[in-house]
Amino acid sequence: MDKQRLAYLRTNGVTVYGAVVTGPVRELEKLRTFAEFHHFQLGRIEVWNWR
Repeated sequence: MDKQRLAYLRTNGVTVYGAVVTGPVRELEKLRTFAEFHHFQLGRIEVWNWR
């Protein structure tokens, strides 16, 4: 099944319309260096309780 899926993707390609990424803010800011990511929208922020 995976070989069929991979063959389909190689033939037809993939179009990504959006993605949700979570993680530390400093790590997410590094994504700006990639040309593929051209629009950012900051969503909900929760403060982590380190105690």
